[in-house]
Amino acid sequence: MSAGIVLGWTSPAITSLKEVYQPNSTLTGEEVSWVASLAPLGALLGALPAGRLADHWGRKSVLLAMTGPFLLGWVLILMHQSMVSGRGHLVQGPIWGSVSLGVVLLYVARFTSGVAVGAVTVVISMYNCEVAEDGVRGTVGAYLQLMITVGILWAYVLGAFLDYYWLSLVSCVVPVVFFLSFLFMPESPLFLVARGRDKDAERSLRWLRGDHDVRPEMDRLRQLLSGSSSGTVGRTSWRGPTGRAVVITIGLMAFQQLSGINAVIFYSERIFEDAGSTLSPSLSTIIVGVVQVLATYASSVLVDRTGRRVLLLLSDTAMAVCLLVLSVYFFIRERHPDHVAFIAWLPLASVVVYIVLFSVGFGPLPWF
Repeated sequence: MSAGIVLGWTSPAITSLKEVYQPNSTLTGEEVSWVASLAPLGALLGALPAGRLADHWGRKSVLLAMTGPFLLGWVLILMHQSMVSGRGHLVQGPIWGSVSLGVVLLYVARFTSGVAVGAVTVVISMYNCEVAEDGVRGTVGAYLQLMITVGILWAYVLGAFLDYYWLSLVSCVVPVVFFLSFLFMPESPLFLVARGRDKDAERSLRWLRGDHDVRPEMDRLRQLLSGSSSGTVGRTSWRGPTGRAVVITIGLMAFQQLSGINAVIFYSERIFEDAGSTLSPSLSTIIVGVVQVLATYASSVLVDRTGRRVLLLLSDTAMAVCLLVLSVYFFIRERHPDHVAFIAWLPLASVVVYIVLFSVGFGPLPWF
């Protein structure tokens, strides 16, 4: 949820930021793009070492530690509020050129939050899969994307009524609640067995499974670790099951991130504003957020019944059609606005259907 708030914050905050800067100066289009894109850039860098850190320190420790970057990002945004009375002192950046110190603070805040988003999504996927029983692993795995969408909806709804300062202040509550509640959760039993802490692993399993005999599951964990530690990944093995698994996994995540979802989430208000929708951009965005939550929940129910592959194929095909329709609409609107005046509802419909099909398939499934 904390990660979802970071992603959803961009759409309502950009409008609010432009209004804050308006009397003395304005946030340029390039600066707005950096504010939006530095979060996923930070997520890219945060994700890379997350698996190694989780193997070294433990899944629980890394997740608790990521509360720090989340809070730091929000605090830096709050500090930025006191520096927007004008452009102020200019700072020359290596990539983004000359910008005010306040804008630089905003850049650092978004990048820092993004690092936490990248690390958390990696480690939560590991933790969820390792604590879930086989029969519900698909459902539990889908909860990652479900809570991301809840966080996005949180940002959309509060952003419709609060400016970016108060939205950021209220958003600080979520990582704090996570930290206080997750302190009482057990460490991953698989990590504990890998560290030779069998007694702790048994206690963790009993906490997770209730009053059941956990010895068979402990034996399976030992066999799993024994098999993985004895295997080697040489040049020949990449042509076999290991290589195919890596290609499929990286391919799914790459297509997920290149599907346009971040552009839609970050600029949803802008999309509806430019499309001339009959509904207000903020209301249209909230509708998209609600639909996304409901569709992701439906995926968590369907995934263990219909199978992953069917949902992925359905999701991918329909998303392509929706983006094509949206592109054609904007293409015609730029050249002949009168020709599309009678279908002003089409952008909202296209984005909603796109979000639904993303949330059913390509949103939750690649994670696990």
